[in-house]
Amino acid sequence: MLYSYLDNEYPVIINKKRIKNSYIRVSDDLKIVINTNIIVSNKYISSLIESNRSSIDRMLDKKIKRKLDNICNK
Repeated sequence: MLYSYLDNEYPVIINKKRIKNSYIRVSDDLKIVINTNIIVSNKYISSLIESNRSSIDRMLDKKIKRKLDNICNK
């Protein structure tokens, strides 16, 4: 699955675990990681991504800015 933002596509990694809630994170290599319960359907995961689009965009902005700052400071 891919997530489109600002004319770029970022991979979405889904980790199904024995946990109670679902969590969305953006890793340092700009991959969107979703940790969720084993029995959650792909349809629910898609709706989760769409309903949290603004939060994911903000997380991506922060990671991109941090990555650019690190490159410029070196």
